[in-house]
Amino acid sequence: MSQAPDGYLDLVSELSATKPKTAALLRHANNRRQIKLREYLAGARLSGFEELLGYLETVEELFRSDKRLAKIAFLLERSRGEFGVALETLLCGMHTVAHDAMRSVMEIEFLFRDFSLEPSRIEDWLTADPNRLNNEFRPSVLRQRFANHLSRRVHELNEAADYKGHSMFLHVGPLQSPFGVPGLARDEAVFAADSCFWEIFEHARRLLIAIETLAGEVRPQLLANHKAEDLEKLGDAWVLTQEMQQIWKQLIGYKSNPEDHDADG
Repeated sequence: MSQAPDGYLDLVSELSATKPKTAALLRHANNRRQIKLREYLAGARLSGFEELLGYLETVEELFRSDKRLAKIAFLLERSRGEFGVALETLLCGMHTVAHDAMRSVMEIEFLFRDFSLEPSRIEDWLTADPNRLNNEFRPSVLRQRFANHLSRRVHELNEAADYKGHSMFLHVGPLQSPFGVPGLARDEAVFAADSCFWEIFEHARRLLIAIETLAGEVRPQLLANHKAEDLEKLGDAWVLTQEMQQIWKQLIGYKSNPEDHDADG
């Protein structure tokens, strides 16, 4: 009897005998993952990411200690999952998947922000039927409600351009992402992997603001000893990746008209 394959690459090699195209795809993803992980291994990005995961775990435990917040603590677990998806997919070259995961985090941010304006909406959201979820809690409605709260128009919100950018490439259309086509990237687009990191840390920053605001409305002292502003490694990673984003924008001559970035979703 032959010895069973030992390790992932051995399994891929065995697969290549009968399914060479599938094996080539998996080998390519694994090779990219190793290259990118080696690149980021000792840097600020993964240190910030580690601190982010730890903080979200802590906050989830604290949410579960409060009767009302416990009911939506699973959204914190989901956010950690989405950040995990973004990390794994940026390493193997699935950049559009990483960006889509951050769109999901943005929608969690919108929900937390909405709940902080009126905490009774937590129960409304949890018990809503599909029609009510669509009519009262889809992202465009949440954004409009927040804009009304600020006495502003939706396209004037800080997230307008970012949300539009995510929405443009989520659905199938003629526009192509500057960071590669969906699936495994074959040619490394400059800044492509790092674009996922600047998305991760910017959406982390905004999510943590929404978390603290909501906790402050429901149970003011809940996060008194767990301030997001104390996360130094996460802050360093955010600064570094925002600098990289600004460099990218300067290189491509990025211009944004706010009125072009009002998205429905």
